[in-house]
Amino acid sequence: MGYTTAYHHVRTDAEAARYALKEVERAGIKVLAFSTDRHVIGHGYGFVTYAAVEVVENDRRDVICMTVLQHRTDSEVGWKFVDETMGPNNERCPIAILNMLTPPQNDYAASFRKASRLFHEGRVENVTLHTGEAA
Repeated sequence: MGYTTAYHHVRTDAEAARYALKEVERAGIKVLAFSTDRHVIGHGYGFVTYAAVEVVENDRRDVICMTVLQHRTDSEVGWKFVDETMGPNNERCPIAILNMLTPPQNDYAASFRKASRLFHEGRVENVTLHTGEAA
């Protein structure tokens, strides 16, 4: 997924997050809760949004974490969606959101959740998942 920018006036990170998350809702995904964090890994982003989102497919309901890399100015909002199954770098998801999630769908999601919980426990450690053979 690429980075999207829209001309839209917002005053707070929460307003910018709501604006971006409307795109998720237009795709039929329900946003249950979200939180913003100014500590973000990634060039060009001002903050990250963590959202608990409900995905229903083939009578199966999953609640996953969607991370949204964002920026905002007086007249512009930008965002890039990276869900937990993609292995996001920003691993500070709030405990309240983590507690809403259903079991992880893959190892990237499990690693993301573990790293987020360790961060909140003050025990940050390297839990980066590597797959495939070393070059």
